[in-house]
Amino acid sequence: MERRISYISLISDTMSAEQKFLEILKKEQERNELLKDMEDIIGFDVSFSDEMVMRNARDAFTKAYDKELKEKLKIWMK
Repeated sequence: MERRISYISLISDTMSAEQKFLEILKKEQERNELLKDMEDIIGFDVSFSDEMVMRNARDAFTKAYDKELKEKLKIWMK
């Protein structure tokens, strides 16, 4: 029974990770839109390419997920 709970927990964590990534990606896209709006104010484009927005979201997610995973591993190891 304990093993089944672990699999269910893993599936839940995977779904949670996907939601977290989408949340981070949305924030990065919103930030980039604000940077595009600043072009009119400062006179030049300081926004990121779509590729850079995705890379920034991926990097932020990786950092957050790595931290969360390390915390969970510490708990499981006790």
